[in-house]
Amino acid sequence: MEPRTDGFSDVEIKAILDNCRLDYVYEPDWSRLVSRTCRLLTGGKTVAWFQNASHAAERCERVVLSDPTARFVRDNVNGFLLHLPLDVALPVAMTVQDARELLIDPPPPFELRSSQARPELADAFGAAADEKGMCLVRVVDTADATSFGDLATAWEALTGRRVLVAVDFSLDGRTVRDPRAAVQAFFSSAIDALVMGRFLLMKDHWLMRSDA
Repeated sequence: MEPRTDGFSDVEIKAILDNCRLDYVYEPDWSRLVSRTCRLLTGGKTVAWFQNASHAAERCERVVLSDPTARFVRDNVNGFLLHLPLDVALPVAMTVQDARELLIDPPPPFELRSSQARPELADAFGAAADEKGMCLVRVVDTADATSFGDLATAWEALTGRRVLVAVDFSLDGRTVRDPRAAVQAFFSSAIDALVMGRFLLMKDHWLMRSDA
C-alpha cells in the first residue's frame, strides 16, 4: 500500500534534505523501505517514523519505534532518548485487531491508556509490560494510519510479534509536524534512523548504504 499523500510530498521532503546538505537513501519501493525499517528494529535500533497522517493518527505515524524485546530497549528509550528513569513504563502501539487478541481490556483507537496483557501472551510485550502484565498502550486504527498498518504487517511477518514500542516523536516537548523539525529532532537525539516518506537517514552512513 502506498503512503498517504495528504501531507508532505517526497518532492518537498527532498528539497529540505538537500537544503540541509544531508546524505540519505531514497527508496521508491515502499515495501522494501518498510521491510528495511523492520530489520533495523530487529537489530536494536531506535527508528523515527514520520509519515503523512490525519490529526487522529498523528501520534501513530510520527513516532519513535523500538523492539520491546530488544535487550537494551529501556536504556535506549528511557535512558538515552527520553532521559527518564529506566523503570518508567514504555508505551507500545499495535493494531485494533491485535489489541483485541493480546489485551484483556483494549483502549479505544488512538487513546493512550494502561491496559493488561492476556497472561498467556504477556511475552509479546517484552520489557514494556510489568510483572502483572500491565502496559501503556495506544491502539492504532489502520484505516486512518495506513503506513503504520503496513509496518505492523511487515513486523509480524518478519518477527512473529505484533507489538512495537512507540514514543512521541517530539522536539522540545512538541510533536514533530514537519520535515525540517523531524530532521532537527533526529540529529539532536539518540535516534538511530529516520524514515520520512520514502527517505531513510541514518547517523551510521555505512549502514545506511549497506542495505543491511
